[in-house]
Parts: sequence; structure tokens; C-alpha cells
Amino acid sequence: MWIYLFMALAAGAVLPLQAGLNAQLALSAGHALWAACASFAIGLLLLLAVCLTVRLPRPVWGDLAAMPFWQWSGGLMGAFFVTAMVMLSPRLGAATMLGMVLVGQMTAAALIDHFGLAGFTPHALSIGRAVGIALLIAGGIIVRLY
Repeated sequence: MWIYLFMALAAGAVLPLQAGLNAQLALSAGHALWAACASFAIGLLLLLAVCLTVRLPRPVWGDLAAMPFWQWSGGLMGAFFVTAMVMLSPRLGAATMLGMVLVGQMTAAALIDHFGLAGFTPHALSIGRAVGIALLIAGGIIVRLY
């Protein structure tokens, strides 16, 4: 379990660096959308190489084609997220941008858990979770102000 917690921390730790590097890429590429395209292309190439190297069984294309349209929306959300980070990081700074991202993530996560959306097991929105989200909102405001 600890390895998963550390992996989650590491994934969170690279977000501000990724946002800054992609913002620099946007300067060279001429636009945030080109930077997002390049970022996704590099990620795609790396993931394809890893999948081929570890010799995972290939997906059944018919099964993929039969999936409901909403199951493909994660890629759309990823494209929106990366593009937003590229555009927002130079304007807001890393701390404010990620503070607001964290508030949005935790608020959405609490609602997703509460209603059991997207295949998650329902977990009621408790007073403790609500207070935690309120503290995150306050923290986001404080980071923005100072």
C-alpha cells in the first residue's frame, strides 16, 4: 500500500514541473495547443514502447469499438487538462494554479465518491470530508492572495 501512496505523491509532485516545461514548450511551438499535442505525442510514443517492451496482450479492437462513447472521454479530459495547465501556469504561477486544480479535484472526487460515479464504490460525503474541502478552498485562496 505504501508504494501506491508514494507513487501518488510522485505523480502530484511532477505536475507543477510538467506544467512549467509544457509552458516553455508552448513558447517554442508558438501556441499552447501545439505544446499539448507534442506532449501527448511524446507520451503516446513512450507508452507504446513500454507496452511493446513488457509484451502486454494486445487489446481486442472489436471490444474497444463496442465501448460506450463516454468511456473514451478520459482522453478528452486529459487533453483539456494538459492544455489548461500550459495556458494557466505562466499566468497564475505553479502554486496558485495547482492549488485551484487541487480544490477542483478534491471537490469533484468527493462528489464522485458520494454518488458512486464512474464505477467508484459510493462513500458518503461526511462532515470531515466537507471540512477538508473547505480547508483546501481556504488554502487555495490564501496561496493566491500571498
